[in-house]
Amino acid sequence: MNEQTKGHPAEVTVLDAKLHRATDGASRQLMFSWQSMKRRLSGLVQKARQYKLHSQIKLLAKSQLFDKDWYIEQYPDVAGSGVDPLVHYLLSGAAEGRDPHPLFNTHWYLEKYPDVAGSGMNPLAHFLLKGAAAGYDPNPLFDTDWYLKQYPDVAGREINPLHHYLVTGAAQNNDPGPLFSTKGYIDRYPEVSRSAINPLASYLRHGTIWLEKRLTDRMGPTLRFDSTRASVPVKKLKLLFIGHDASSTGAPVLLLNIMRSLKESFNIEAAVILLTGGPLETDFAQLAPTYLVDKDYRVDKDYKRFKQLALQLWKQGYTSAMCNTAVTGKCAEILYQAGFMVLSVIHEMDSVIRALKVEDECRTIARYAHQVVFPANIVRSDFETFSGSLGTRAIINPQGLLKPPVEILGAKERVCDLLNISYDSILVLAAGVGDLRKGLDLYLQVARQIGLQDRRFHFIWVGNIAHDAEVWFKQDIDSELLRRCFHHIPFTAELSLYLQSANVFVLTSREDPFPSVVIDALAYGIPVIAFDKCGGYVDLLASKLNGKLVPYGDMQAMTGAIQRIATDKTMLTAEAKRERSKPIIEQFDFKHYTSNLLQLFDCTLPSN
Repeated sequence: MNEQTKGHPAEVTVLDAKLHRATDGASRQLMFSWQSMKRRLSGLVQKARQYKLHSQIKLLAKSQLFDKDWYIEQYPDVAGSGVDPLVHYLLSGAAEGRDPHPLFNTHWYLEKYPDVAGSGMNPLAHFLLKGAAAGYDPNPLFDTDWYLKQYPDVAGREINPLHHYLVTGAAQNNDPGPLFSTKGYIDRYPEVSRSAINPLASYLRHGTIWLEKRLTDRMGPTLRFDSTRASVPVKKLKLLFIGHDASSTGAPVLLLNIMRSLKESFNIEAAVILLTGGPLETDFAQLAPTYLVDKDYRVDKDYKRFKQLALQLWKQGYTSAMCNTAVTGKCAEILYQAGFMVLSVIHEMDSVIRALKVEDECRTIARYAHQVVFPANIVRSDFETFSGSLGTRAIINPQGLLKPPVEILGAKERVCDLLNISYDSILVLAAGVGDLRKGLDLYLQVARQIGLQDRRFHFIWVGNIAHDAEVWFKQDIDSELLRRCFHHIPFTAELSLYLQSANVFVLTSREDPFPSVVIDALAYGIPVIAFDKCGGYVDLLASKLNGKLVPYGDMQAMTGAIQRIATDKTMLTAEAKRERSKPIIEQFDFKHYTSNLLQLFDCTLPSN
């Protein structure tokens, strides 16, 4: 209270009331004005959105690049929603990666041009308003810049090149890009011309149907259509193989044997592109023309060298490709875009995919490979955690027996002489690259435990030790106990000698999709002991006759199983070996395995 109002409380109260009423009234007036302004702004925003939506509807409808019937056919849930398909695509369909037309690939466009995704603009609207003018391509086979250079009259008319190709260009036998011949496609499939379907749209559209349902062997990207070659009869399937390297490990060895088997058994012509080299380069080169991309192909993020090689081989008539391992995911995309029929064969499981950092490659394979082959369901399941469901494109085809068993007289005596050990020794065998995934450390642990208890046991590891792990394993191997009972044999082509000599085969892998050595061991009649739930081999070991599965990481159970089975004479009788071996040899015939792969290219080829 100030000096002027001191002693006059009634007057002060009246004055405060007047001030309060005045302030409250002003506040209410201000609040009313603000709310009114918000309503007006909201209305303006709503009108702007409606105008934007309305203008985009007109733009897309006029472009003829939104096919309502096709959209509903592709996405039947839209028909059930009651929402206009064009409105659905603008409000939510594009964000969900749906395509408005066979000639416009929404997901591919956003992935290829990340600035479009960042702008928040509808991708088809962006292509129509800005993208085409900037040289952006609407799908992998339509080259905007190429089209305008090839047909300068279109550039002079300032018309959208894709719209021109759709409406008049295809009828004039214009090509959408260097990788697709309109006339060649129509000459090969005249019913497309009669149906008035755009040839490139037919190719892209029916290619999907061919993948999903295989309704006809005449549709789908099995050939790149070139009018200069359309009438030439195909005498041989020219098959391109893609390998991530030429190391002496499971996947490259399997690829080498697939090539050898197909060349020996069927009338195919082969070529191979290796992303990096290795000791098997010479073996590949002896089988087929072999091209090396680079010692460090990942430096070339655009895969320019690979693209050059793929185009070069296509010009030589190669139209189908088999990509080996998930590492070749980017290659599958490039080959698909070039018009190859692409088959991807996957050998990796969860931990290896993460360790190699090829999660994106898995998703790329799922997007572009026509068929994806796995050796077992457990491998497919791991892959699909990264890629999403593959549906009917996922094929389970367990790899075959690389070499049928060959009897070697006096095999055990020869091995014992090589190792300088007694003929009555109990031989425990393992094979593969010595690293943590294969569980060499666990194998050494088992050798120590059993070696301390029973001097008859000798543990053999056949295969090179991984370079980055060798220094650590060397310290263990050099111990006095292991020097006596553990024997390391570097990679050798004479694995059969050791298989025929062993009492038991042990797989200590922490993760192993479908190791060939398990099939090899069973084919020689040798029982196998391995960890449960760690690979596609588990079904084979469900039978007690074939061996034993132990809980993962349970070294006591592993040790006990080895001691029990390796000393059980009934497990190694001639009859038991035959019972173990015969069904494996019949089931895993390698020619049967490779002919299954060949059938996935939809080919009927004469056997040599």
